Amino acid sequence: MLKEYFILRFLFITFCISNVYREGTNVPVLGNSVETYTNGLMNGADPFVFRDSDGTYYLYHTGKGFPVHSSKDLVHWEAKGHAMIGYKWAKRNFWAPEVVKLHGKYFLHYTGAPASGPNKIGMAVSDSPLGPFIDIGNKPFYETGEKGVLDSDIFFDEDGKVYMYYSNAMSTNKVKNQKYSEVWVIELQRDLSGVKGAPHKLTQPEQEWEYRNSPGMFWNEGPCMVKHKGIYYLMYSANCFCTDHYAVGYATSTSPMGPFTKYPLNPILSNEPDPGKISGPGHHAVTVSPDGKEYVIVYHSHDEVNQKGGKRHVNVDRMGFRTDGTMYIDGPTVTEQPLFISTLKDITGEAIVNSSNTFPGSSLKALTDGEFSMYSRFRHYEWKSREDIKNTEISFRWNKKQHQMQIWIYNSIDTIKQAFRGEIVFNDGTTREFEMEKPPGKATIITFDGNGETDGFTLFLKNETLRGVALSEVRIFASP
Repeated sequence: MLKEYFILRFLFITFCISNVYREGTNVPVLGNSVETYTNGLMNGADPFVFRDSDGTYYLYHTGKGFPVHSSKDLVHWEAKGHAMIGYKWAKRNFWAPEVVKLHGKYFLHYTGAPASGPNKIGMAVSDSPLGPFIDIGNKPFYETGEKGVLDSDIFFDEDGKVYMYYSNAMSTNKVKNQKYSEVWVIELQRDLSGVKGAPHKLTQPEQEWEYRNSPGMFWNEGPCMVKHKGIYYLMYSANCFCTDHYAVGYATSTSPMGPFTKYPLNPILSNEPDPGKISGPGHHAVTVSPDGKEYVIVYHSHDEVNQKGGKRHVNVDRMGFRTDGTMYIDGPTVTEQPLFISTLKDITGEAIVNSSNTFPGSSLKALTDGEFSMYSRFRHYEWKSREDIKNTEISFRWNKKQHQMQIWIYNSIDTIKQAFRGEIVFNDGTTREFEMEKPPGKATIITFDGNGETDGFTLFLKNETLRGVALSEVRIFASP
């Protein structure tokens, strides 16, 4: 009996250890499952993430002293204190810090204001991303007189030129007796010692979605520049940060100085997917995943959907570019998503995908392109089956057998084409029947826990109508 007791005790302890919770998340780490995260990672507004050369991420956010956190995976963050311990000129409005690295030095630029007068841009330097950062002078780095400036974003172009994008204050900008903020750009000296040339105005509120907040006050702010395949994507936030309609859009140009054309289907990040659970997603930064294969957006949203206001938390979601050059964001999510670092390997891109049921003009690549639908206006980017069938099948094959597989299936955003039930038949004969989760952002997760290995499976989907089935995305993971 004593021997049996110790065996049972050992098995119990092993079970507990295998299901321990990682610090900062409510998701257990399982050997045959993808580690996940759920948004609301920490309290903070106007987050910015800097990735150093050793792969460590540093997150800074609004607040006196600019709180700083570090992470290796973009999800589990460790508080590291404050990046600045004193200011030479700023007395208030310590907002929107960002950090860049040049010649081994770290430069933190931020919004601040003197005891009286409008906001200005400060610049501080340190030998460490953790600080302490010290102002490079006894006066602001950049100001425009009566017109306040805020939310600076520094961009290093491939030709060595450096640009700073920023938003100006709405107090001195009026159109038809309305106040509004604009996004501007100015070139900087390559050593960040000062500005070069004259500033250029790039955007102001003009699309319908940008007018959904306080009467007579409209914003374009929080700029973030991303360059992809020779195109400049100027991302920005619009509407008041204090409202649930605060959201992110973008404009494009072939030059960092513009002119920029706004994407007609803006916004690409808003509370539209689930207004009962999301409020005011915006003021973001863009970085890359630890393996460098994915773009990641870091942004804030309101802690309390009903209260809105200034209390906000930090979120991260995947984003990317479609083959037609348009930008997408897999968010804002409020359900569990795969961690950016996992003990399982993402083998989606290695799959050979086939289906005889594909609708003419639709592409199977839509199933594995990284995008799952959060907004109904983007449903034409999903994979669709022929409309004359209720049930459809899609096969996934690999050139070698895979072990400990987990499949994430994101349903269509189109309610009339959503699959309501499915079945997976693995090549070893193992089957799984399941009910399909409904979007936005929530995946149906199926785990292959057979004793052997498999080199593929067939996915069968059922729909209640003769309007065909659509799927947004499939992600597949296996033991490395």
